[in-house]
Parts: sequence; C-alpha cells; structure tokens
Amino acid sequence: LTPASVVLDGGRPYGDIFFLHGFATDGGLDALVLGSKPSPKKTRRLETVLDAAALAMLVPIAAEVTASTGGLIAAVILALCAIGAGEVPVFPYFRWLPLLIAVWALLAYAGSRESGVGGRRRILAVGATTPTPALLYVAAIASSLGILWSLDVGICAVAASAIVILIYTRRVTLIALAAIAAPLIVLLVAHADLHHFFRDSFVIIPRAIDAIWSLPAKLLPSLALLIHPVQLWEWLASEAARYYLPPVFFGLLLALAVRKRDMRIAIVAIFSIILFRTAAGRCSWSHTRFGIPLFGIAMVAFLVEPLCRDWLRRQRSAWRAVALVVFAILGFRYFEVALNATLGWKFIAGWRARQRHEGMVPYPMPRGRGIYTYAENASDLAALRDLAQQAGPGPFFDLSGERALYYLLDRRPATRCPDIAMLSTPELSAEALQQLAAHPPVLVVLEGMKVFGSLDGIANRNRIPSIASWIDANYPVHVKAGRYLVGFRN
Repeated sequence: LTPASVVLDGGRPYGDIFFLHGFATDGGLDALVLGSKPSPKKTRRLETVLDAAALAMLVPIAAEVTASTGGLIAAVILALCAIGAGEVPVFPYFRWLPLLIAVWALLAYAGSRESGVGGRRRILAVGATTPTPALLYVAAIASSLGILWSLDVGICAVAASAIVILIYTRRVTLIALAAIAAPLIVLLVAHADLHHFFRDSFVIIPRAIDAIWSLPAKLLPSLALLIHPVQLWEWLASEAARYYLPPVFFGLLLALAVRKRDMRIAIVAIFSIILFRTAAGRCSWSHTRFGIPLFGIAMVAFLVEPLCRDWLRRQRSAWRAVALVVFAILGFRYFEVALNATLGWKFIAGWRARQRHEGMVPYPMPRGRGIYTYAENASDLAALRDLAQQAGPGPFFDLSGERALYYLLDRRPATRCPDIAMLSTPELSAEALQQLAAHPPVLVVLEGMKVFGSLDGIANRNRIPSIASWIDANYPVHVKAGRYLVGFRN
C-alpha cells in the first residue's frame, strides 16, 4: 500500500520508493486499482482473483504430467494440501503466476514433442500436437516479467527456464532478446528509475536478504527416528520435515529424469529445486510452503501413479503394496490432509459471518474505507491521526515497523526505503541518513504494535543503530498516542 501510495502521488518507481518483493507485488498492482478513493478492499479483491488464478494453474500443469483423470484430481488436491491452501484465508499465491505459466508452457512443449513422435497421450490436449517455439517464448517472457512481478520468483523462473530451453535448443538469441525487452519496456512505460532498479534488485537485495531474513531449521534427527513411530509421526508435522524432505525428493526426481530421459520429470525437478531456494534461507511456515507449489503434483505423477499403474497391471508384489500403504499413511500426516480439509471447510462455512463484521468498527481514516478492525486498534489509529494532523504537513518516519501507517495517514515516507529490516544494509542506511538530514520528517513513530517492533527477536532500533541514534539526537520530545509513541523535534 505504501509504495502504491507514493506512485499514485507522482513518485517514480524505484527512484522515490523501494520495492523489496517486486514492482507488482509491492505496489504496482495496488496502484492499478486504488483509484481516486483508495481502499485496501480493492487491492484485497484483486489479489484474491489473482490468487485463485495461480491455484487454478495447478490444474493444467497436473494435466501435463499425470496419466489419468484420477491422478489429475489427486495431484491437484495433494498440491493444495502441500502449500496449506486450506489452512489460511490469505496467502500471496499470486506471486507464483509467472513461474507457473513458464512451467506449463515448457511442459506443453515437452508433451507436444512426445505426442508428435508417438509418445504419451495427454489428458487435456488442446490444438495441434506439433511442438511450437512459441511456447518457449511464452516461458522466457513470463519468467523475465516475473522479475517485476515478484523478484525472487522471477529470478528462479528465469534460471530454470534458461536451463530447460538450452536443453531443447541452442538457438536462443531471439528468445533471450524478447525476454530482456519485456521487463525493460514495462519499466520505461512506468517511468521507473533503471539505475535503482538494477542496483536494488541484483546487488543490494541478493547480498543482504539472507543476513536479514535467514532462520535455520532444526538439525536432522537421527535415523533411530525410523523405529519410533510416535516420534516419526510428530516430526512429519514439523517445519523441519517440510524443510529437509522436499529437496531430497526433488533431487531423486532429477536423477529419475536423467535415467528415464523424461523431460517432463526434468522440468518439474529443475523448477522445484531452484524455487526451493526461496524457502532454503528461512525455515518458517510460510516460506517452506511457498517453495513447493509443484511438490504434490510431482509426488502423485511420478511416484504414486506409477505404483498404482503397476499394481493395476497385476504386478502385485508385496513391496508395492507396502509402499502404497506406507505412503498413504505418512503422506496423510505430512501433507496435513485432514487439517486442510477441516480448516478449509471452517473458512468456507464462516464466510457469511465474516461479512457482517460483528464486534468490529470501520477504520478511522478515509483511506481505510471499506475495511474493519477492532475498537481498540481504531482508537489507537485515531489518536495517531489527530496527533499527526497537529504536526502539520510533510513526510514522517516509522520506526515501529507498521509500514501501512504511511498509506493510512496519507503521507510519504521520509526515506526511499521504508522497510526497517532492509535499512540495516549499509547502502540503504547511509542513503536514509542523508535523506533524513536533508529533509527531516515532521514526526517519527517510535513505537507501535509490539509484534512489529522486532524481527526474530532483534528490536528495530538495534537493526538500524545509526538511524536510531540520529532520531534520539534530533527528536527528544516524546508524546503518547494510544499504543504509539511519537517523537517530535520540539
């Protein structure tokens, strides 16, 4: 919301505001729909539609790799469970769209090549089966535009698409030119600052992101866990299990692709291995699930379905029966099938009640129109709004970590980068100090909601000590407004 607000106010993308997750994700999409009467409800609706589109992309992808209708249905369901689609009402699935489009295009290209030489028959065959280079262009352009859509996903998509396309052909000059031109055209149309775009996206963020956001997984348990069913059952539901098992499976999948010379398996494995890099730096619920959109599909298409197919062909050996039973039991636990079904149904059943907003009140700012919050939060925001109005016009600086305050108070941030965690990088910290000294903010929000006051146990002040010292020296007057502590120069 804050970058979108700056852009709508005439700010230059990247030049006047910093984008961490990508131009579209961090404000470009919001700027398209906020309009003259901004409301977060508009952006939420847009992201809901895009989230649905991203999850819907799992269907054609599964159709390209599964061999039966039952396998297609099972693959999509398991993929949804793997990413916890039923466990949370809001999650940025839309950030996957460029990568999922690239995966589908390359799988369709691989499928058309196989069909053209008498290979497997696809479940959903659309149009001619002759392989067309247009699908390679679709994959390359979708991936490169993904850098603007969602930076980390786009970089992963570009790397994976480049590997796959180079396997198919060495005539990549025109494909590469198209992929390079697409995002540059968007940036030029948006009047973005190209210098800051390249510096932020490919130098500052990649160099700093692990140091800021890394959160290691717990150590692997010993092999003795395999003979303790209760402990194994508990471990399968842990984030450590979701951190360690997917890359092992993807590695085995890549080996299987080489042995069988199957490009469908190779495409899924290559994209999955590279995309898991987004989760590899931080072992947390959202990151481990964000890195495995293709996990459930691959599990069904390349493991479960072949085992079932062999079973149905009367190759009913004991080990196949044991493997299927073991996978069904452990997979039910690992993929949280019951939890996804229970919570998913709960969210669906409670949808109508949530529209009544019982026990909630409207946001006290004009820019909060259409959304609701708790009375205590509304009271705190109203107190901050009144205090900010007394301070007069001008930008402010938020040290509390509540970045939405810039949008809600309809004021620009005093620094190009309003993200406290990223301000801990030397380049952005030095830049911020210069901007603060040149144009001092009219006020500084020192404290707010406690949960945003620190990241992984490190307080915001301790992440940016030089900026915090400058604030202490120049904003000695502190005023309380609800939960907020606000600093003034005098």
